Amino acid sequence: MAENTPERAWIRNYAAGDEKEVRFMLGQSQMENLAFANNRLYFHPVTMAIWLATSAAFAQWMGWLPPKPEHGLFGYVSLLPAVFSCAVPMMFFIDWCNRSSVEARTENTLRRPDMLDIPTYYARSPASGFFILQWGDKIIGLAAVDASYNSTNDTPLTKGVKLDAQQTKDLLTGKGTSKVVTIRHFFSEEGYRSAGIEEDLIQNAIRKAFSDAKVQTIRVSVSPLKRTFIKCLRKSHFVEGESDGKLGPFGWEWRWYTLDREKWEAAAAR
Repeated sequence: MAENTPERAWIRNYAAGDEKEVRFMLGQSQMENLAFANNRLYFHPVTMAIWLATSAAFAQWMGWLPPKPEHGLFGYVSLLPAVFSCAVPMMFFIDWCNRSSVEARTENTLRRPDMLDIPTYYARSPASGFFILQWGDKIIGLAAVDASYNSTNDTPLTKGVKLDAQQTKDLLTGKGTSKVVTIRHFFSEEGYRSAGIEEDLIQNAIRKAFSDAKVQTIRVSVSPLKRTFIKCLRKSHFVEGESDGKLGPFGWEWRWYTLDREKWEAAAAR
């Protein structure tokens, strides 16, 4: 009988059998921003004030305010339908406001050229790689390092346009390494983040990118709502830079964070 062995976490290269789960996680990594944005707005002071005001107005209109003394405690319980009936449409409205920009970014992510053939695309440069963080038999994170000659091209393939065999081959077989590396994708399961897995993933990505002497800068686009990842990047000496688009009606900005080789080497030498 085999002995029980503790599960362990390790980082490995992408394998062909990972495609279905990886694509799901890439969509999840973007749609996670919708949940973060909605929660930020649900508990915003202005939202809470509007919710309480509309609940009170509705209860007043229904004749539930003020509670009748003869009803005792039940008189206050009877106000709950007003509270909840006003909360639900507000939640739907907030989700509707945020959803379109998140879904657009999700679609663009899944339409980028690297999604045509993941292993082939990330084999075009020795400094590229698509890494999987695994715990036991479960994938709990991923990071994609694009060091190819077109690593700074962030344009997705146009919807409805299909490449023929030759166009696809030309796109996927162009060899070379760029001075600027882009971390295309980065995600970790929320339940494991407190264990520091984001730092493990980003450090592995940095080492891979800077393993080629030609690479001088690493960049990654980050949602302002992913606070643990931003904290991890700053700890790794990334610097906040220019905007990379906005989310929702409040205009939360994705930002490019960059790390220069010189700064990374200076930090490693301390």
